[in-house]
Amino acid sequence: MINHHSMLLVYSINLIVIVMAQPNDRILLENIDALTFESDRLAKTRRNQKIPQLKCIGGGNCNRVKLEVAQCFNVGSNQSIEWECRGDMPSKYKLVQVNMSCEGYDSPQDQYILADSCALQYSIAKRSDAVDDDDDDDNNNNDNDDNEISSITITIMVALFILLFGCCLCYRTNPNPNVKPAQPKSLERSKSDRKGQNSSESFGGSVMGSNQNATISPNSNIDRTSSLSLSLQ
Repeated sequence: MINHHSMLLVYSINLIVIVMAQPNDRILLENIDALTFESDRLAKTRRNQKIPQLKCIGGGNCNRVKLEVAQCFNVGSNQSIEWECRGDMPSKYKLVQVNMSCEGYDSPQDQYILADSCALQYSIAKRSDAVDDDDDDDNNNNDNDDNEISSITITIMVALFILLFGCCLCYRTNPNPNVKPAQPKSLERSKSDRKGQNSSESFGGSVMGSNQNATISPNSNIDRTSSLSLSLQ
């Protein structure tokens, strides 16, 4: 009885060890219900190849629509595998020519696959009822471009107006900076009167300072701004 229990215990331990020793990256493909693919992740391979999980391969719309995440669901029945894939994109586009591939664990024909080794290649096509949407997009883009050009033009015009206004204001303040401002006439007259008075005083002082008659020589030059030349008889 003791030996029977001992053998049962050893068998259980061996079974647990075998189950735990099985690799966790070995998955039966038909047991997978859904797969998620991301554009910024790489599929896991044993050949050290860099294969993106999600890649657009054609259709003419790869540059217009960038698919970040896609999901594929196993909709098959009776152990048949059939995948239906969906992606987050504008309603006027759809996925076509979907090709999903996974790396077999032991061989390409193995029903078990390497975990995280699946990759999805797809094409994007435009729906038939959304043919005219591109024209609307082009018109919206043209309107946006026109609005940007109008804003730039208005900004330039306002800047030129401010600059012109500043120049006019400076010109009114000092029309000709090289010409000195004219002095008032009353000030000029007072200066000329003072000069005449100083000349008469100097002439009278020279004549009255002598007791003899004085005559001005006709050949002598008279400088009103300097002293007078006199000849005595």
